[in-house]
Amino acid sequence: MGIKVMWEEGHVLAEAGSWKECAEMLLTLQGELEKRFPVPRILILETAAEDMAGDGLEALTGREKEILARVTEGMSNKEIASVLHISERTVKNHLSNIFRKLNVSDRTQAAILALRNV
Repeated sequence: MGIKVMWEEGHVLAEAGSWKECAEMLLTLQGELEKRFPVPRILILETAAEDMAGDGLEALTGREKEILARVTEGMSNKEIASVLHISERTVKNHLSNIFRKLNVSDRTQAAILALRNV
């Protein structure tokens, strides 16, 4: 079984055989998606047979969860820094910790994992 990611209005964003492929597709489409779909909520309809081992969300600190929530809203590091009144470097440090704890390699994978568990 593969992964099907859909926008809440029912538009298929990506279909792939793995989370990595799906994340890469979403990153490629990111600019176009922001123009066409202003509400950044996606739904994961099917999960891959090889699911991520443990989601790790419970290991995140409150600030890390706050930053991850902003990532799922499609905010850039600069925007997150501005809203939370911290430096962009601090945002990057938090994201590195988030990626390590969630066992993902980029913000799209982290956002997908977070949205799967909402």
